Amino acid sequence: MNRRWEKACGADVHKRFIEATILTSDGTNKHGRFNTDIKSLMEFREWLINNDCPVIAIESTGIYWIPIHTILEGIIEVQVANAYNIKHIPGKKTDIRDSEWLAELCINGMIEPSRIFPKEDRELRDLTRAREALVNSRTQVKNRVHVVLDTANIKLSSAFTDIFGKSGIELVNGLISGRPIEAIIGDTDNNRIKKRSEEIKQAVKGTLGSTQAFVIKECTEIIQTIDNRIKNIDAEIRNRMKAKDEDLKIAMSVPGIGFVAGSTVLAEIGNFKDFKTPDKLAAWTGIVSSVYQSADKLNTGKITKRGSKHLR
Repeated sequence: MNRRWEKACGADVHKRFIEATILTSDGTNKHGRFNTDIKSLMEFREWLINNDCPVIAIESTGIYWIPIHTILEGIIEVQVANAYNIKHIPGKKTDIRDSEWLAELCINGMIEPSRIFPKEDRELRDLTRAREALVNSRTQVKNRVHVVLDTANIKLSSAFTDIFGKSGIELVNGLISGRPIEAIIGDTDNNRIKKRSEEIKQAVKGTLGSTQAFVIKECTEIIQTIDNRIKNIDAEIRNRMKAKDEDLKIAMSVPGIGFVAGSTVLAEIGNFKDFKTPDKLAAWTGIVSSVYQSADKLNTGKITKRGSKHLR
């Protein structure tokens, strides 16, 4: 059990409002309802301060808890509780009752707070996740190009592993300009294309219509734009990782882990010294097997997946 408190606040957080209850150890309580715009959040903070409330407990519901944590950080202790670990007692469920339940758990030291990263670690994690999102978006656009080419009976992927490399893009640009594949191959200085000329001719049996050419052109420009944005993010990540240079070297010493994977791992884990043992770190990431016990029989199941999906 964690520290018990003489007074605590429980807050049931929604997208547009907060239902809060300040509970004291003698059982008295005080309710408040606040909107989630910045002015109302400031009022919520003043309400907590004026009522001498030293700690607040909130569920880690989506991203709605983050603005509350941001505005209270360094002023009032914020305990972010995993919803999985604070199941409600049976009975009528209301927003007020939920806030009372959170306050009750908090005041009795029955909440195991989730780890909240320091500001610099949160910002690094924002960068690595933004990079991941851009990579996923780029993959979707590339898949669209593959679909359009396939429907036109152009199978460049059978000749090149990556049609978005230098050779592939040269061929794609030639095709969307309306040139025959023979002319593209005949005029190129690209030795890779020349060596595979017969294979490429067999792969390109169709032609692009005007709409297909337009779509591919737009997609390739989008891909180039995303590539540039990723380069910018990579530069910022490298700058932020200077403070974790030794940790990054250790991460990259693992076979198969380069800068991108290493920085992502460190960004998602935060301060690894928070974990007393490697097993505790593995459990936090959600890559350990679930365990079920019935009488004397111990069963293990699939991994728990309770940790960061970005890390797994």
